[in-house]
Amino acid sequence: MARSFGNLFNIEFMKRTLVALPNYNYLSTAERLSFLGSCFSEHMAEVSRNAAFDVSSNPFGVIFNPISLANIILWDESDWRNSVFQQDDKFLSWNAHSSVWSLDKDKLIDTIIEKRNSFFEHIEKSKVLFVTFGSAWVYERSVDRSIVANCHKVPQKQFDKRCLNAKEIIETWENTVAKLKELNPKLKIVFTVSPVRHIKDGLIENNRSKAVLISSVHDLCNSHDNTDYFPSYEILIDELRDYAYYGADGVHPNEFAIQTLKKKFFDSFLSENAKAIIKEFESLRTLLEHKQLHTGSSAAKEFENNRESKKRAFLKKYPDFKNVLT
Repeated sequence: MARSFGNLFNIEFMKRTLVALPNYNYLSTAERLSFLGSCFSEHMAEVSRNAAFDVSSNPFGVIFNPISLANIILWDESDWRNSVFQQDDKFLSWNAHSSVWSLDKDKLIDTIIEKRNSFFEHIEKSKVLFVTFGSAWVYERSVDRSIVANCHKVPQKQFDKRCLNAKEIIETWENTVAKLKELNPKLKIVFTVSPVRHIKDGLIENNRSKAVLISSVHDLCNSHDNTDYFPSYEILIDELRDYAYYGADGVHPNEFAIQTLKKKFFDSFLSENAKAIIKEFESLRTLLEHKQLHTGSSAAKEFENNRESKKRAFLKKYPDFKNVLT
């Protein structure tokens, strides 16, 4: 008896699950934006910078845990001064990435204070601060129970590892939101949770960590009318759940995923007028990046004159894009 496979032309393909995108739409072009958090925050800062936004991002490098991120806002100069320590012949800070260092202690302290003050000045005039939590797992120094942003390759026996709970994250960020409101009463704070899996902790431990972070940010958003949530985690983990969207390590989003998230990021936050301007800008940038095959030919010269004319016309309408089109 022949086996029946049914009507192959009537097979329903699996439906793609889409994340409901929040329609905030409160950003115009060339706004001042601030970013803090994990490497995903760096990606969003870069795409915003490339779209002519005035961006300040992670003055103390990439930081993953919510407490160390809050310290950037809450700490005073004495806290930062006390965070500096010597390792071999260099000086580092327990609340900064290893890229922030010096061979001279006083020079490092001066650099840290300068970075802090500059970031605060940027926040004071920012429309939005985007904060991306990466992991709830933290390392505490055994000697004083202080949470560090980076272990700086100090022997692990000097630290205890634990997972933050939602209560301590919320309490710390309640104080942080209050401080930010003092700095800039009109500031919007947008929380995101990094979609990058921290597989070094283990997948079960990673999921536990992300659950704590997601619960914390939603409680914070429910308590403050100046806070919002952007679902970057849900978009990559659920809507784009395919290894085609990941790099070779299977953990970090690849360029295609970043561009997809960029589009959704802009769709969520840009006003309708800003979306039209950004679309015009990106069309022009594609034109400007086009490489001529027959340089010097009459057709090439005509093309060059045409695109320079379009560039001048665009900059006359939107002079804020001058720095990214030169």
